[in-house]
Amino acid sequence: MQFTKPPKTFEEQIALLRSRGMIIDNYDHGYHSLAHLNYYRLAGYWLPFQKDRVTHEFNPGIHFEEILNVYMFDKKLRLLLLNAIERVEVSIRTQWAYHLAIKYGSHAYLNEELFSRKEILNKDKEALLGEIDRSDEVFISHYHDTYDDPKLPPI
Repeated sequence: MQFTKPPKTFEEQIALLRSRGMIIDNYDHGYHSLAHLNYYRLAGYWLPFQKDRVTHEFNPGIHFEEILNVYMFDKKLRLLLLNAIERVEVSIRTQWAYHLAIKYGSHAYLNEELFSRKEILNKDKEALLGEIDRSDEVFISHYHDTYDDPKLPPI
Protein backbone atom coordinates (compact mmCIF):
# COMPACT_ATOMS: atom_id res chain seq x y z
CA MET A 1 0.00 0.00 0.00
CA GLN A 2 1.32 3.42 -0.90
CA PHE A 3 1.48 6.21 1.67
CA THR A 4 -0.93 8.92 0.54
CA LYS A 5 -1.39 11.12 3.59
CA PRO A 6 -0.65 14.74 2.79
CA PRO A 7 1.48 16.67 5.29
CA LYS A 8 -0.45 18.68 7.88
CA THR A 9 0.38 22.04 9.40
CA PHE A 10 0.68 22.22 13.17
CA GLU A 11 -2.74 23.89 13.23
CA GLU A 12 -4.19 20.99 11.24
CA GLN A 13 -2.52 18.49 13.56
CA ILE A 14 -4.15 20.16 16.57
CA ALA A 15 -7.52 20.18 14.80
CA LEU A 16 -7.11 16.49 13.94
CA LEU A 17 -6.29 15.54 17.52
CA ARG A 18 -9.26 17.54 18.80
CA SER A 19 -11.57 15.93 16.21
CA ARG A 20 -10.50 12.56 17.58
CA GLY A 21 -11.43 13.59 21.11
CA MET A 22 -8.15 14.75 22.62
CA ILE A 23 -8.52 17.72 24.91
CA ILE A 24 -5.96 20.44 24.21
CA ASP A 25 -6.49 23.06 26.90
CA ASN A 26 -3.64 25.35 25.87
CA TYR A 27 -3.52 25.79 22.10
CA ASP A 28 -0.18 27.64 22.13
CA HIS A 29 1.48 24.98 24.28
CA GLY A 30 0.10 22.23 22.03
CA TYR A 31 1.36 24.06 18.95
CA HIS A 32 4.80 24.57 20.49
CA SER A 33 4.99 20.92 21.56
CA LEU A 34 4.08 19.61 18.11
CA ALA A 35 6.49 22.07 16.49
CA HIS A 36 9.40 20.92 18.62
CA LEU A 37 8.68 17.30 19.51
CA ASN A 38 7.01 16.01 16.33
CA TYR A 39 3.55 14.54 15.87
CA TYR A 40 4.80 11.01 15.24
CA ARG A 41 7.15 11.01 18.22
CA LEU A 42 4.24 11.89 20.48
CA ALA A 43 1.91 9.47 18.68
CA GLY A 44 3.75 6.58 20.26
CA TYR A 45 2.74 7.96 23.64
CA TRP A 46 -0.92 8.57 22.88
CA LEU A 47 -1.62 5.23 21.16
CA PRO A 48 -2.47 3.49 24.48
CA PHE A 49 -5.06 6.22 25.12
CA GLN A 50 -6.96 5.58 21.89
CA LYS A 51 -10.11 3.51 22.14
CA ASP A 52 -10.08 2.67 18.44
CA ARG A 53 -6.89 2.05 16.46
CA VAL A 54 -8.73 2.38 13.14
CA THR A 55 -10.47 5.72 13.71
CA HIS A 56 -7.77 6.85 16.19
CA GLU A 57 -10.53 8.09 18.49
CA PHE A 58 -9.32 8.80 22.03
CA ASN A 59 -10.79 7.55 25.26
CA PRO A 60 -12.93 10.22 26.93
CA GLY A 61 -11.11 12.84 28.99
CA ILE A 62 -7.63 12.43 27.52
CA HIS A 63 -5.68 15.68 27.76
CA PHE A 64 -2.71 16.55 25.54
CA GLU A 65 -0.88 17.63 28.70
CA GLU A 66 -1.18 14.07 30.07
CA ILE A 67 0.50 12.74 26.94
CA LEU A 68 3.29 15.29 27.34
CA ASN A 69 3.70 14.22 30.98
CA VAL A 70 4.12 10.58 29.92
CA TYR A 71 6.62 11.67 27.25
CA MET A 72 8.61 13.76 29.75
CA PHE A 73 8.62 10.92 32.30
CA ASP A 74 9.92 8.54 29.63
CA LYS A 75 12.57 11.05 28.56
CA LYS A 76 13.79 11.60 32.13
CA LEU A 77 13.82 7.86 32.84
CA ARG A 78 15.76 7.23 29.61
CA LEU A 79 18.34 9.88 30.55
CA LEU A 80 18.74 8.43 34.06
CA LEU A 81 19.23 4.93 32.63
CA LEU A 82 21.67 6.13 29.98
CA ASN A 83 23.68 7.92 32.65
CA ALA A 84 23.85 4.78 34.78
CA ILE A 85 24.67 2.57 31.79
CA GLU A 86 27.40 4.98 30.68
CA ARG A 87 29.05 4.84 34.10
CA VAL A 88 29.06 1.04 34.07
CA GLU A 89 30.28 0.95 30.46
CA VAL A 90 33.17 3.34 31.13
CA SER A 91 34.16 1.42 34.25
CA ILE A 92 34.14 -1.95 32.48
CA ARG A 93 36.07 -0.58 29.50
CA THR A 94 38.60 1.03 31.84
CA GLN A 95 39.16 -2.20 33.75
CA TRP A 96 39.38 -4.23 30.55
CA ALA A 97 41.90 -1.82 28.99
CA TYR A 98 43.94 -1.61 32.19
CA HIS A 99 44.29 -5.37 32.66
CA LEU A 100 44.90 -6.03 28.98
CA ALA A 101 47.58 -3.31 28.79
CA ILE A 102 49.32 -4.39 32.00
CA LYS A 103 49.42 -8.03 30.91
CA TYR A 104 50.06 -7.67 27.15
CA GLY A 105 51.26 -4.09 26.54
CA SER A 106 49.84 -0.76 25.46
CA HIS A 107 48.76 -2.01 22.02
CA ALA A 108 47.62 -5.49 23.03
CA TYR A 109 44.54 -5.29 20.84
CA LEU A 110 46.87 -5.29 17.79
CA ASN A 111 48.66 -8.47 18.88
CA GLU A 112 47.53 -11.21 16.50
CA GLU A 113 48.71 -13.92 18.88
CA LEU A 114 45.90 -12.99 21.28
CA PHE A 115 43.18 -13.69 18.70
CA SER A 116 42.03 -17.04 17.39
CA ARG A 117 40.39 -15.59 14.26
CA LYS A 118 42.74 -13.27 12.40
CA GLU A 119 40.13 -12.30 9.79
CA ILE A 120 37.93 -10.80 12.52
CA LEU A 121 40.91 -8.95 13.99
CA ASN A 122 41.83 -7.52 10.58
CA LYS A 123 38.24 -6.48 9.87
CA ASP A 124 38.00 -4.83 13.30
CA LYS A 125 41.32 -3.02 12.76
CA GLU A 126 40.05 -1.60 9.47
CA ALA A 127 36.85 -0.40 11.13
CA LEU A 128 38.82 1.08 14.00
CA LEU A 129 41.13 2.93 11.60
CA GLY A 130 38.08 4.45 9.94
CA GLU A 131 36.64 5.54 13.27
CA ILE A 132 39.94 7.05 14.37
CA ASP A 133 40.36 8.90 11.07
CA ARG A 134 36.92 10.50 11.61
CA SER A 135 37.52 11.24 15.29
CA ASP A 136 38.03 14.73 16.63
CA GLU A 137 38.91 13.54 20.14
CA VAL A 138 41.80 15.47 21.69
CA PHE A 139 43.70 12.34 22.74
CA ILE A 140 43.53 10.95 19.19
CA SER A 141 44.84 14.22 17.72
CA HIS A 142 47.61 14.33 20.32
CA TYR A 143 48.61 10.74 19.57
CA HIS A 144 48.78 11.39 15.81
CA ASP A 145 50.67 14.66 16.31
CA THR A 146 53.21 12.95 18.56
CA TYR A 147 53.53 9.38 17.25
CA ASP A 148 53.42 7.69 13.88
CA ASP A 149 53.94 4.07 14.85
CA PRO A 150 51.73 2.23 15.39
CA LYS A 151 49.04 4.17 13.56
CA LEU A 152 46.43 3.18 16.13
CA PRO A 153 46.62 4.64 19.65
CA PRO A 154 47.13 2.55 22.79
CA ILE A 155 44.27 0.91 24.64
